[in-house]
Amino acid sequence: MRRAAAVAATSRMSAEEMRGPTTAAASAATAGSASASAPAPAPSRWWRVLPALRWIPTSTDRIIAAEKRLLSIVKTGYVQEQINIGSAPPGSKVRWFRSSSDEPRFINTITFDSEENAPTLVMVHGYGASQGFFFRNFDALASRFRVIAIDQLGWGGSSRPDFTCKSTEETEAWFIDSFEEWRKAKNISNFILLGHSFGGYVAAKYALKHPEHVKHLILVGPAGFSSETEHSSEWLTKFRATWKGMLVNHLWESNFTPQRIVRGLGPWGPGLVRRYTSARFGSYSTGELLTEHESTFLTDYIYHTLAAKASGELCLKYIFSFGAFARKPLLQSASDWKVPTTFIYGQQDWMNYQGAQQARTDMKVPCEIIRVPQASHFHWQYSSARTGAPTLMSLNRQVGRAAARAAGHGGLATATSRITSHGRAGDATAARALFDAMPHRDAVAWNAMLTAYTRAAQPRAALALFARMRAPDAFSLTAALAAAAAARSPAAGAQLHGRVLRLGLRAQLPVGNALVSMYAKCTRAADAARAFGEMPELNDLSWCSLLHGYVASGHMERAHELFEEMPTRSNVAWNTLLLGHSHSGNAKQCLALFNKMQMSGLACDDVTLCILVDACTELPSPSTGFAIHKIVVQGGWNIIPEVNNSLISFYAKFSLLDHAVQIFESMENRTTVSWNSLIDAHTRLGYMEQAIALFQSAPETNVISWTTMIRGFVRNGYTSEALALFVNMLTLEYIYPDDFAFGAVLHACASVPCLASGRMIQSCAFQRGFASYLYVANSLIDMYAKCGDIEGASNAFDAIHQKDLVSWNTMLFGFAINGWAEEAFAVYGSMSSHNVSPDEVTFAGLLTACSHSGLLEHGGAFFESMVSVHRLQPKIEHLSCVLDMYARSGNISKAIEMMEHYPEMVKSHGNDLSEALFSFCSSEHLDVRIGRKVGDDLVATAPTRDTGYVMLSNLLCASGHWDEAERVRRAMKEHGVMKSPGCSWIEVKGKVKAEIKTDTEPSLPSITKRPRSYHF
Repeated sequence: MRRAAAVAATSRMSAEEMRGPTTAAASAATAGSASASAPAPAPSRWWRVLPALRWIPTSTDRIIAAEKRLLSIVKTGYVQEQINIGSAPPGSKVRWFRSSSDEPRFINTITFDSEENAPTLVMVHGYGASQGFFFRNFDALASRFRVIAIDQLGWGGSSRPDFTCKSTEETEAWFIDSFEEWRKAKNISNFILLGHSFGGYVAAKYALKHPEHVKHLILVGPAGFSSETEHSSEWLTKFRATWKGMLVNHLWESNFTPQRIVRGLGPWGPGLVRRYTSARFGSYSTGELLTEHESTFLTDYIYHTLAAKASGELCLKYIFSFGAFARKPLLQSASDWKVPTTFIYGQQDWMNYQGAQQARTDMKVPCEIIRVPQASHFHWQYSSARTGAPTLMSLNRQVGRAAARAAGHGGLATATSRITSHGRAGDATAARALFDAMPHRDAVAWNAMLTAYTRAAQPRAALALFARMRAPDAFSLTAALAAAAAARSPAAGAQLHGRVLRLGLRAQLPVGNALVSMYAKCTRAADAARAFGEMPELNDLSWCSLLHGYVASGHMERAHELFEEMPTRSNVAWNTLLLGHSHSGNAKQCLALFNKMQMSGLACDDVTLCILVDACTELPSPSTGFAIHKIVVQGGWNIIPEVNNSLISFYAKFSLLDHAVQIFESMENRTTVSWNSLIDAHTRLGYMEQAIALFQSAPETNVISWTTMIRGFVRNGYTSEALALFVNMLTLEYIYPDDFAFGAVLHACASVPCLASGRMIQSCAFQRGFASYLYVANSLIDMYAKCGDIEGASNAFDAIHQKDLVSWNTMLFGFAINGWAEEAFAVYGSMSSHNVSPDEVTFAGLLTACSHSGLLEHGGAFFESMVSVHRLQPKIEHLSCVLDMYARSGNISKAIEMMEHYPEMVKSHGNDLSEALFSFCSSEHLDVRIGRKVGDDLVATAPTRDTGYVMLSNLLCASGHWDEAERVRRAMKEHGVMKSPGCSWIEVKGKVKAEIKTDTEPSLPSITKRPRSYHF
C-alpha cells in the first residue's frame, strides 16, 4: 500500500537527508565528485562508520527552515513572524523572563491569508508537538477563518529561555502570561481560541484569566480535566507500588522527558523520531495517511523541535503528575468559566471526555461536547467524497461546527454580554470594536458601551457616545451623568439635566440621585441642593450625595446642618463629614467627630480609619496617629491594604521611614497603591536612590507610580530626571499620562525654569486632550509665571472657564513674584466680584506683591483685613512677608514689635524668621547691633547651616568690622560648614544651562542620602 511504502521510504532515509533538500543535494554532489576522481585508498571500517554517527545539528533557524519545508505543502499563503514579547534583566520578577539571559523573548507565529472580515482562530499546539501537527488543517480552516498558529514559549521555533519555574502557579504563568504579551503585541481580541492536548490546558487557563479577549473556546482532546484522586487512577496507584512504577515515577519527577532521550541518543535520534512518527500516524490507520513528502518533512520537523534546547518541556512535572493527571484540574474551575466552550474528543482518545461532561454541569456558559467516531488523540475522520479514511488532525468539520455554535451564540444578547465582560475588565477598546461590529443595537447594548467607557475612566468618550444616542432611557442618562461627574464637567451635566427635564425622567430616583451626585462632584453645592429639593422621593444615597456636595465645596457649616437633618446616618454619611474635616486641615474636629461617632454606637470601618490616619498627618505630633494605629491592629484592620497604605503615608510624613517599611514588609497582599505609597515616602524624605529601586522592582506600575517618581525628582531638585522620565512614559504603550502627570512635569519646567520645555509639554497636553483640565491649566499658569512670561500666564488663566480658588491664587502669585502689584490687586478685586472667598494663600500672595513693590501701607491693610475681617490666622509665610516688607522700608522697630506680637510663631520658626530679619541689616539699613544679635542666635541654633555664618560675615564686612568677619569665616570652617554654591539658570536655544559659583570645584549631588537594603 502507498501508506506503507511512504513509511518504508521514510525509514530508509539517511541522516544527511534529514537535514532537508539543500543539504541532501550537497551530499549527492559531493558523492558524485568523489566517484569521478581517481580511485582512493579504501578507508578503514571506523572511517566508514563515523559519518553515520555524526549528530544532526539543530537550532532555531533550523526549526524555522524545517517548518517552512513542511508548510510548503500548504497551498494557502502565510506570513511567518517572530513576535517579540519583550526582554528583562536577569532576576526579573516577570515570570517568563526569569533566566540568566536578558535576550528578548519571541513567539514563533504563522498567520495564513484569509478574507478581510474572517473571524480570527488562534491555534495552540500540544506538548512537544509544535504547530506543525496542524499542517493538514490549514488550507481548509483558512477558507473560513483568519488562522494564526503559534509555538508556545519554550517549544518549536519560539524562544527557549532557561526554565526556572519551581511551582505549578509559576509554570502556568510561564505560558499564560507570555501568551497575553503575545496577544498585546499582535493587538488582537475577540478571537476563537483552539488548544489541543496540553495546548487545551493552556488555552483553558488563559480563557479563565482573560475571558474578555476570547470569543469562543475550542478544546481538542484537552489535558487537565482529571486528577489522581479519581477512581480511574487506581491502576496507577497499583503500578507505582511496583519497582517499575517507582522507577518510572522517579524519572518523571526528575524531569526525564522524551526530548532528553532524543538528544541523548545523538545520531540515533532521527531514527527514533521516524519510528515515533510512523507509530503515531501510521500504525493505527489504514489507507493513505501521509504522502512520502509529507512523511519526510513532518519527521524532519519533529526531530528539530524535539532535539533543540530543553525549555518548555520541563513544565511537565509541575503541571501533571505521572499518568498525565493534572495537579490543579480544570474541573475545579468549571464554575468560573466565562467563555462559551466546545469540547472535541475522539472515541479512542486517551484523554477522558467524562471530565468535560462533569465540568459542563458546573459551567454557567454554553458548552458542547463533540465525540468523533473512528478517531483517537491524533487521528480524525475526514469526511470527503474521495475517501473516508482517517487523517492527521483533520479538524475542519469539527471546528466549523464549533464556529457555527459561536455564531449562534453571537446574537444581540450575547454580543451585549461580551461588551459588558470587556467593560468589567477595563478594555474599552475591545468593547467598542465589538459594539461597532454589531449590525443592530438596542438600548441595552448602548448602555453597556457607556458603562464600559465609564469603567475604563474614559468619561469624555462616554459623553461623545451618548450624544449619538437617538432614544436614551433612564439608565443611559444615569450613565452619562456619571461620566459628566467623572470628567468634572458641570456644563455637560447641565445639558444632561435639561434633557432629563425634556424627557420627563426627573421623578425617577436613580436619575435624581445621579443629578445630585454629578453637581456634588463638580463642587456645585447650590445646584446639587436645587436638584435634591426637586426630587419627589429620597433615599440614603440622595442625602449622602448632597452632603458630599457641601463637603467638596468647602461649606462645612451647611454640611453639619444637613447631617443633623438626615433621617438616618450611615457609615457613608459619617465618613463623608470626617473626610471634609480631614481635607480642610481640621484634624482636631475630625477626631472629635470620630469620638461622637463611637458614642452613637456606630462601629468604624476601613474607610473611617483611612480618613483618621490621613487627618493625623496634619497634627504636629505623631502620638495621635500611634493611637489610631493601635485601633487598627486591635480591630484586625491591618489586613486591609488601603489602611496599611494610609499608615505608610502617615509615618513618611513624620520621617519615620523604618515604621513605614515595617508595615510594607508585613503586608501579605501588596497592591500597586502600596508600592506607590512607599515610593512616595522615600521621595518625600529625599531617598531617591531607594525610591528608584522600589519603582524598578514593583511587580506592576501605573500612571500614579510614574507621576510619584516625577514629583519626587522635582521635589528633590532633579528636574532633568523628571523631564526624562516623563518622556520615557510617553513611549510606553500601557501607561497613559493623565492630568496629574502633566501637572507634575509642568512643575518641573517651572522650577528650573524652562519655558521651551513647558511649551512642548503644553502642546502634548493639548494633543492628548488634557490642556483644559483644571489641574493642568493651573500648572500652566504657574509655569508661565515662574518663567517670567506674564502674558502666557494670563492667557492660560483667561482660558479657564470654571476657575477654582487655586486658579485665582496662582495668577495672583504670578503677578506678585514678577513685581506687578497693581495687577495682583486687580485679581484680588475680581475674586470678590466672582464670590470667591480668599484663603491664607491669597493673602500670602498679596503680601508678597506689597513686599516686592515696597507698598508698606497696602501690606499692613491686607494683613489687618486677613486677621480681623476674614478671620484667618497668620502663618509663618505671612509674617515673613511682613518682616521683609518692613525691612525694605527700614522700619526696624515695627519689625521687632511684630515679632514680639507672635512669640509662639517665633519660637517654632525662629530660624526662618531670623533669616528674614537679617535683611534689615543690609547696606541700606545698616544696624550692626541687631544684626549681630540675630546672627549669633542663628549660628547658635543652626550651627551646621551656612546661612547664619555667611549673612553675619557679610554684615560685619559691610560695617567695616573685618577682623570679626574673618573670625566668623574661621569658625565656619572649624565646624566643617561649606558655603552653598550660588546658581544661576539661563535658557539657550531651548536648553537650560546652570552656572554654579562656589569656593570649591563643583560636583554633582548624589541622588542617595542613605544606603538601605530591603527584603520583600
